[in-house]
Amino acid sequence: MPIPHHGARAILTVIMKKFIVILLLIAVSVIILILLKTKNVEQTLSSSTSSSENVPLIWQADQTLKTKGSRFDYEVISEGLLYLNHMGSNSLIIYDPKAQSILSEISGIGSPRGVAVSAKHHQAYVTSPSSDSVIVVDTFTRKIVAEIPVGKDPDGIAVADPYDRLFVTNESGRSVSVIDITSLAVVKQIAMTSTVGNTKYDATNDLVYTAVHDGTLVVIDPTTLEILQTFTLTDCQTPHGFTFDAQARQALVTCQGNAVGVIISLVDGKELLRASVGRGPDVVDESPINQQVVVASSSGTASMFQLGSEVKKIGDQFIGTNAHTVAIDSVTNLVYFPLENTTLKVYAFRCILEGSGVEC
Repeated sequence: MPIPHHGARAILTVIMKKFIVILLLIAVSVIILILLKTKNVEQTLSSSTSSSENVPLIWQADQTLKTKGSRFDYEVISEGLLYLNHMGSNSLIIYDPKAQSILSEISGIGSPRGVAVSAKHHQAYVTSPSSDSVIVVDTFTRKIVAEIPVGKDPDGIAVADPYDRLFVTNESGRSVSVIDITSLAVVKQIAMTSTVGNTKYDATNDLVYTAVHDGTLVVIDPTTLEILQTFTLTDCQTPHGFTFDAQARQALVTCQGNAVGVIISLVDGKELLRASVGRGPDVVDESPINQQVVVASSSGTASMFQLGSEVKKIGDQFIGTNAHTVAIDSVTNLVYFPLENTTLKVYAFRCILEGSGVEC
């Protein structure tokens, strides 16, 4: 006997509903498995960080930044104090690592990104993309004393004290603003060929370097403010963070788009080494004591490299979720990673701790 039309439709509806339920259960199961796998990977990495005898960084302490948790960005250490941008609270934190105390949290800085300090001028400078400006903070009074309009979306900032100048990268503005510190005014806008990453001043060789997202590292003369040279970085997608070794004339540039670290000669631009880094590489810093470079990444993995006479990748080490910014104290050689849960993780280089018996 044939099934009535309405009966067939009802049976089909029941089958479809069951099929949808089965698909949803499969999807949920897959998501749970992925989350469990990710958690296990992080636990394994974290465990290896604390127990392995071969990790290049040795955990020293977890300090608590007594502030509301949120994303931190660039940081710099000057005269023993840590200057740390707190993007979530629109503020600059001045922190004393020895006393484990926040000395001041200067608010009213919209989405602070880059930070630089001039001991000569007793000032800190913070880029604020929300106002397209640089905020000037007096490091004695710890108060905002000036705001300097620059280009669109300022990010990195570097101090060239011998010239009383600041160099500011305007990321989406595709330029570098040069500021005269004495007058607190922009004296030149240097056009770049694409969006721009970080910038740094090399006092030893008297040069300014700027990472450009089209795959180049640009060299600027801090005297004439002209571009001297452009190094092409092969297969480097969106170079943003970098550091350099002034004595060895080498630079390590991170490529955000394909998670690679590239070491080049700053003499002829020759590529010396290429190696993977953590996903979402961001801030990079170098120890002037042992010529080791630390690359922080959004994935929480720090990648270590050796510059100098023997260029090599040392290894990877899980630090913590979203440990994307790092600063190295040039005096104590301690390494600082602020996390979004307001933990400031402090590490030391193993080779410094354990002496000449351990290879740097």
